[in-house]
Amino acid sequence: MIHQLSSTTINQIAAGEIVVGPQNALKELIENAIDAAATRIDVITKDGGVKLLQVTDNGSGIAPDDLKLLCRRWCTSKIDTHDDLRTLTSFGFRGEALASISHVSHVTVITKLRSEPAASRAKYELGEISEQALQAGNTGTQITVQDLFFNTPQRLRALNKADCHTKCVDVVSRYGIHNDSVEFSFRRQNDSSMLFTLKGSKRDRIRVVYGSRVSGSLVEVEDDTDNADESVISTLSNIGLSRAPELLISNPNYSNTKSTFIIFINNRLVSCEPIRKALVAVYSRYLPTKAFPFVYLSLFIDPENLDVNVHPTKQEVRFLHQAEIVDFLSNLVDDTLSKIDESRVFDVVDAKKLSTAHKPSNPQYPHSQNRTDYSQMHLPFKKVRLNETGTVDLSQFKSRDRDEPRDREEPRVRDEPRNHETQETQPGKSPDPTSTLDSTQNPRQYEQTRLKSIHTLYNDHTASHSALITQIIKYHVFVGIVDPQKRLCCIQYELQLLLVDYARLSNDFFYQRALQGFSNYGTFDLNLDLTDLWTEKQARTLLQNKEMLAEYFNIGLQGSKLVSLPSLLAGYTPDVAKLGKFISQLAQCNYDNEKKCFDDVCRAIANLFTISVDQSALVVGLFQKMRDHYIAHSSVEEGVVVVTSMPSLYKVFERC
Repeated sequence: MIHQLSSTTINQIAAGEIVVGPQNALKELIENAIDAAATRIDVITKDGGVKLLQVTDNGSGIAPDDLKLLCRRWCTSKIDTHDDLRTLTSFGFRGEALASISHVSHVTVITKLRSEPAASRAKYELGEISEQALQAGNTGTQITVQDLFFNTPQRLRALNKADCHTKCVDVVSRYGIHNDSVEFSFRRQNDSSMLFTLKGSKRDRIRVVYGSRVSGSLVEVEDDTDNADESVISTLSNIGLSRAPELLISNPNYSNTKSTFIIFINNRLVSCEPIRKALVAVYSRYLPTKAFPFVYLSLFIDPENLDVNVHPTKQEVRFLHQAEIVDFLSNLVDDTLSKIDESRVFDVVDAKKLSTAHKPSNPQYPHSQNRTDYSQMHLPFKKVRLNETGTVDLSQFKSRDRDEPRDREEPRVRDEPRNHETQETQPGKSPDPTSTLDSTQNPRQYEQTRLKSIHTLYNDHTASHSALITQIIKYHVFVGIVDPQKRLCCIQYELQLLLVDYARLSNDFFYQRALQGFSNYGTFDLNLDLTDLWTEKQARTLLQNKEMLAEYFNIGLQGSKLVSLPSLLAGYTPDVAKLGKFISQLAQCNYDNEKKCFDDVCRAIANLFTISVDQSALVVGLFQKMRDHYIAHSSVEEGVVVVTSMPSLYKVFERC
């Protein structure tokens, strides 16, 4: 028997078309924030956005009187009639997004207008407001979506949380790259190590998301319509473009096994298969087989020629003069590539996919490799200088902060944790201050810091990361120590043999660990008299700030004794001979400025933990730890050089 479905059932079915996964809900919330003229958008997720999805902006806010209709279907402030779609410039227009989200999750909204004295807090269930109250808050809106698909268990079971997290990161990244006037941040709840911020120019944002290899290969496609004649301007108008497109494309020297297309039409993120296929066809004339480009495209089409009401998720659009626009873009990209296609760089082997790098692959033997003119290769490292005998001249490598000669003999510190309960001191002998150094990690639960200065320091440091060095460390094979005095070692990456300044890398690694573990370090317990290690001025400075040093950095001072130090890495013990220099650097920190203070203290801790000359036995273990926990800063590139490569050696052997 045919019967009318209830409104609740209808809304839940419709919600499944609009909110396919957390990434769709996140997209709608970000677009609402941009419509509200926000200049900063913060995103927090948990379990890939399934358990928690929170978007906070500093936009105009929502009027308290509008909260009752906020999550009700077909309620919107963007249009009044169907004809308004012809001149639509905002993202939302149907009034379905928040309604659909509220039918499959628990939604909480906190919003405040600039003119209002207090913020309003409202909760929604099945599209209707269930609770409303006043509370303190900043200007803007915060929307929290919890327990997504709690009432649709089939959809919930089908979701892969890791895949949902990747898709949420992709949504934030693409909107963050396009909207360069808005600052974006993204992190997982209770996991500050996943925090990233997008700000600055489009190139800077692309570098943060996709790495310096992509950003360094980008070419801006310019169509100078300002100085063009009337015929060019008329061409744009005839095909329905309101102004010239904005294009950032990779040059012919860049290629990847997977294409990356970021396409915005009238500031709306869409997928346009005709444009993608056409540009891939253009690149096929410049790239090797099975190699694909990176393309960022922003099109501006007259609103009257664009239909955005095609797909429930608004990811597809239809527009007039599609064939003409596609041809125009293809010719534009082709002309740009032909002008820069003068010198080419070819890799000896294809780059390994990150997802399959750990899997064994079929070996490539020298006789099966293509011969290449290696004189045309551009290695991303500086060349190695050889001495008269033809061997590597090690004097050209200089590491930062070389250790000073020891002026006193110190006992060797144990790497394994010490059991304090069974430790005994012989009668008549005072315990050695460094013999109780304990490398056990802090057993307390990780507590995320809320200090903005620490997040800023970490974001600024990782924003200038080197994707190439990070990948090298992640997939390297350790060969051995070359010179422990200069702290140099050899590693192998793919077919290249690299000489590495491990002191420089370890200093950068421990600086990151100091920022990541802020106020959550493990503890080294010791009892060291500092009377002979510090001056009266240094003692006064450190004792005035001992509470802060103990709370945030586990640096404990009691009178003239140092009783604790932070532990940055389980099983790793710093060189106690550097404690005197550490105290001196600690006293020179700028304690008047919070951000500068935390930066100075973290760098002093990193210098203490940097591998010294006598710690070469710890290098192998440290490189193993760095595989999964290190994002190389661009400054360490000078400490990694190519000694030789397998193809180069085979070329020499062929001449013999």
